[in-house]
Amino acid sequence: MAARKYQEDSLKVIALLGKAARYGNSNCDVGKAILELKGVPIGPPRLPRAPMPEEGKALLRKDLEEVGFFTW
Repeated sequence: MAARKYQEDSLKVIALLGKAARYGNSNCDVGKAILELKGVPIGPPRLPRAPMPEEGKALLRKDLEEVGFFTW
């Protein structure tokens, strides 16, 4: 049962990875932004990816909080 719960949780985050346009533009790197929000400094994305604007990061943080990401 625990494995199923973890799988469901991971699918919620994976769904957010595909919504780059929601957070800025379709080229912004959602994965790197998630790592930055977790406190992992990994530097800017390589081209053709673009950094996520601060407004997008705030919205991403809200979406991640809604799925419980920061409590796992």
